[in-house]
Amino acid sequence: MPLVKDYTYLGFPFFSSLSLNNAIAIRANKSGKAVNACKMFMRSSANPLCAKIDLLRNALFPVIAYGGEVLGMDKRRVTKLESIWRGCVRSLTKGAGLCAGSVLLRELGLPHVHSFMSAMRARALQKYPGMVTIIGELSASNRAPSIWSRNAALWFSRSGAVSLDTESVREATEAKLWALTEKKSVSAQNYSKSNFSATNSYVSHFLKHMAYAKLDEGMKLLLAARCGGIWTAQRAARSGLIPSVFKKKCPCCNYNMPESISHLLISCKAWRQQRAKYLESVVAAMPSGLGRDGKAILLLGGRVNGHSLNGWATAPSVGVAPIYTSVISFMQNIAAKRRAAIWRHATHESQGPSGYGSPASSAVGTG
Repeated sequence: MPLVKDYTYLGFPFFSSLSLNNAIAIRANKSGKAVNACKMFMRSSANPLCAKIDLLRNALFPVIAYGGEVLGMDKRRVTKLESIWRGCVRSLTKGAGLCAGSVLLRELGLPHVHSFMSAMRARALQKYPGMVTIIGELSASNRAPSIWSRNAALWFSRSGAVSLDTESVREATEAKLWALTEKKSVSAQNYSKSNFSATNSYVSHFLKHMAYAKLDEGMKLLLAARCGGIWTAQRAARSGLIPSVFKKKCPCCNYNMPESISHLLISCKAWRQQRAKYLESVVAAMPSGLGRDGKAILLLGGRVNGHSLNGWATAPSVGVAPIYTSVISFMQNIAAKRRAAIWRHATHESQGPSGYGSPASSAVGTG
């Protein structure tokens, strides 16, 4: 048999040095090519949001996460692949907001590369040693388990998972990653504080029942608002994209009040007509004494002082529309005029943000 320095088996490259660095670089390169091939589709406003999410979940993610049986259970090892995946997901709200990748993944119910690959390796740890093919010999023997098996078992003991079941491993890993995110991200802290996770089922409801309702722009703005990344005029001014005067002034209604999420949803006079049509009845039914910030959180599907809106994410009864549809309809109907009002003051040639470049802010500001 010829001796070779590298060999590709089922699409995964193995090297004589047994180092995985080259394998990771190759996987990252293939992932980058797949992402570039889909850029035109992802950028086109003619393609519905549901199709873009399907493309991410069913076409791009399998390419990025391929080889998890070998690469999984090491967070540092998949850093590059994780970065590529988060960039893909963040493109969904490009223009509407700059969202922290981990928060947006949680909102959409999409996995991290690390958690998914860890689950793949956990499945392999159960399956491979009992096989009669050569992989059974390589993964474990009667005399001593392989390094691959020992390292996987060691990671599992530290993971917090209750069993090697793939779902248990994935959930435990996701929980650890979210805990780390909360320590560093204000957006994640606000997301948890507002209890937005309890209502993120609206995404699946939208994809199933309203995918072609021509409300994609409103849906993107709602995603960005809940994840703490929406481009408000106040945030754009702080980022230097529009004049600093708009840190304290709303460019839509020209009042000396910053355009925060609460101002946009509750009190901006520029959108009085749209608010009366879509949100007035919802706001009128809210408990008194919440204030603008509290009401804004409820409108976004959160929980404040034990209060939440029943039927926000899914319909409470047959024939009744979920409340989130009123919010995205409001967002959809003000999107174009609001965008023009803010970015006509742009200090850059782009006349608006790319959606990337500055840290995520809180979901609900003052004002």
